[in-house]
Amino acid sequence: MPAWFLAYLGEVVPDDLVLTGLRVLRTGEHWAVHMAGSVQRAEGAADPLPNAALSLAALTNSLMMGPFHVRITNSIFGLQTSTGTASIPEIGQQSSPASVLAESPGGADQFLIEGTIR
Repeated sequence: MPAWFLAYLGEVVPDDLVLTGLRVLRTGEHWAVHMAGSVQRAEGAADPLPNAALSLAALTNSLMMGPFHVRITNSIFGLQTSTGTASIPEIGQQSSPASVLAESPGGADQFLIEGTIR
């Protein structure tokens, strides 16, 4: 299943988003999915963040409505950690919306999507 899911992501991830981390782990009857990424900034382009929010919404909709029917449990845009870089929490660890600082330039272009696949 993880290989099929990876192939599917190749089709549905919008061009202005880049996945920088992906974990798919079997947890009993479900698969836990953790994805992290960032906005791909075109050289000389205007601020891509407003369009990236729409792209992230399109991605999460594709994941939920697509063949894998991902149940999104967490979707964050503008992820920031204390070190100034985005990270994916360990499997089973709850990510904290309190770590979202959209106004912070160091993490404003980062995103995190968590969910499960049955």
